[in-house]
Formats: sequence, structure tokens, C-alpha cells
Amino acid sequence: MCNNLQNYIKNKPFQNMNTENMSVEKMIYIYFAVSLAVFFLLSSVKTIDNGHVGIIKRGGALLETTFDPGYNLKYPLIDSVSPIQVTMQTDEVTDIPCGTNEGVNIMFEKIEVVNILNKEHVYSMVKYYDVNYDQQLIFDKVHHEMNQFCSKHTVKEVHVTKFDQIDEILKKALIDSIKQTKHTEGLEIISVRVTKPILPQRIKEAMEDVITQQKIQKAVEIKAETEKKRAVIEAMKTAEIQKIKTDA
Repeated sequence: MCNNLQNYIKNKPFQNMNTENMSVEKMIYIYFAVSLAVFFLLSSVKTIDNGHVGIIKRGGALLETTFDPGYNLKYPLIDSVSPIQVTMQTDEVTDIPCGTNEGVNIMFEKIEVVNILNKEHVYSMVKYYDVNYDQQLIFDKVHHEMNQFCSKHTVKEVHVTKFDQIDEILKKALIDSIKQTKHTEGLEIISVRVTKPILPQRIKEAMEDVITQQKIQKAVEIKAETEKKRAVIEAMKTAEIQKIKTDA
């Protein structure tokens, strides 16, 4: 009896320790399993904002299926989803250098291109031009067309006399380019807005001098015209007075 009691007392702490160790290990496994489950659950949900559709690449291969706005389920670690805007958007093309036919280098700080991609053509557009389709079809094309335009005109034409025509010229060039390029159906150019180019300081000062001289010349002409009209009116008054005196 005493021996049994002694053995119990000796073995009881070890039994409790083993039980505690098993409980800790079990809790670690449970925590790991729950964390893994939460990770995969969160990774399998993709939110698409309004005005966009989600294109899916599974293992790098583009799927024809697209995600609509809202919550969507995907395969974690296998699917990558990119949102593509299908409402009106404005692409800002910045810092466009170009040289005029006089050899003067000027810079367009910003050109805005308002465009929209039809939802039905998202798959084909991304298939042939990838997610950043506008880089090739809009950004690169704006640089090319502006260089073409500048190379055919003088600084004065680009900056002053033909500047108000550049918006429509560039818009037409972009539309024609899209029509002539394969697999670009669904991309529509709505409007283009070109900011005034930045001129070299010496050219800017020379043009400002010319504009100042033109304003002075215009003021002189207006003054001369006013004096001429005043002289005519005075002459008419004098003639009327003379006529009255003669009749009297």
C-alpha cells in the first residue's frame, strides 16, 4: 500500500506535465490551422470597384472570364486579378519634348486624353496589349504625333497661330491610329486637351518682345483711327455751322 502510494506521488507530476505539454502543442496546431484558414479565405476574396472589371490570370495565363464589381472568389496563390476601368478616364501624358522645323526644342508639360474602354472588349484588349494597354495606344502615340506635328511647324505656329488647332489634330491622329491598329476595338477617344508648350528662355523673351511691339503698334493704330474719326466729326460740325451761317 505504501509502495503504491509512493509510486503514485512520484509519477503524478510527470503525468500532469505531459498533459500540459500535449495541451500546448494542441493549441499551437489549432492556432496555426485557424491562421492558415483565415489567410486562404482572405486571399480567395477579391473586391472589384464600380466602373471596373477584373481580369484574371491563372498561373500567368489570361482567362476569358472576368469579375464584375463587388466581391469575387479566386484561387489563392494561383490567380492574380487586375482591375480594368470601363468608365470614362483621363490619361495625363506629361513632359513631351519635341523639336520644331527651326531646330528649337520645346516641351509640352501635360496633355490630357479622355477615353473609355468598352466592357465587352476588355479581354481582347488585355490579351493583345496587356493591362497597361494605354501605354502603347495612347501615351506612346501622343509622343509620336506631337513630334511629327512640331517637326513640320515653326515655334510661332506651335505656340501661337496653330495652337488652338492642336487638340483636334491630335484627337484625329489618335482615332485614326486606333482604327488602323488590330485588336483595338472598344477603345474610344473622347477629347484631347493640350497645354501651352514651355519655350526656351531666349525664345520666350523674343516672342514677348514681338507681342509687346504688336500691342504698341495696335495701340498706335487705334489712336490714329480715333483721331481720324474725331477730325471727320469736327469737319462735319464746322461744315454744318458754315452752312447755317450761309443760309442765314
